[in-house]
Amino acid sequence: MLFTRGRFAAVETIPADIEAIAASLRPGDLAEIEAAGFESAREALEASVSLSPLVCLTMLEAGRPIAICGVASLLLSQTGRPWVLSTTTLDKPAAQRAFLAFSRQVVSLMRHRYDCLENYVDARYAAAIRWIEWMGFMLEPPVPYGVHGELFRRFWWKRR
Repeated sequence: MLFTRGRFAAVETIPADIEAIAASLRPGDLAEIEAAGFESAREALEASVSLSPLVCLTMLEAGRPIAICGVASLLLSQTGRPWVLSTTTLDKPAAQRAFLAFSRQVVSLMRHRYDCLENYVDARYAAAIRWIEWMGFMLEPPVPYGVHGELFRRFWWKRR
């Protein structure tokens, strides 16, 4: 276990976690997945988990998966693509506080393993953008991205 806080814990992701997260994904995460061109939450989660061999963790509340995060590794590069997909449980204040503490530890782990972290966030997803800013990533202005050309914002961090 990487992290524990009361009834919350972070553990290595297992296949069963994918189905649990996909079944109750937050609306903002689902909209982002669709805008990026995925057919379903399960497809996005399976792809993200499979591309994240070094860092892929599930946050649990009382043993139930409530979020999965990871960093997809780019081939022959020290750049990773961080990502998080979460359930509606993260709308509760206690889960939010635990998630923020968990996030600090996980992003620190990502920054230890990669020289650069970058990805895109749906420009409509205000909660995700607040979290990205809180985690200290740089955000760029919105640009068309994905199969439907929705507006997304690139976010990044680079080791000095």
